[in-house]
Amino acid sequence: MLLDLSKAEAMSAKAFNFGLYAVYLKELNCGELKYGRNHYDYQEGTLVFIAPGQVMAVQPGVKTYEPKGWELLFHPELIKGTSLGRHIHEYSFFSYDVNEAFHAAFQTTGRLHAQ
Repeated sequence: MLLDLSKAEAMSAKAFNFGLYAVYLKELNCGELKYGRNHYDYQEGTLVFIAPGQVMAVQPGVKTYEPKGWELLFHPELIKGTSLGRHIHEYSFFSYDVNEAFHAAFQTTGRLHAQ
């Protein structure tokens, strides 16, 4: 499922336990997030990756903004038995061990480029 976050409501201060894989492309800073036990290195143009069973929390008392960007969600069953399903655990960006987000830049072509 692909969601346009500009049509979503601002996130309230609470923890979310994900049962899905989630990849967020944030086009603006939406406030401070906690990922596992660490605060996320989170800013405009950030790709955030979450695996099933992981917890992300919006911190109380932090000013939040209306989200803007895109979110790709998919259930683990979708990739079960596929090459991706067998190897997705090798992608460290879905791990709590990584506490830095992937920062991206958009050029005028609309293509995504790593910084």
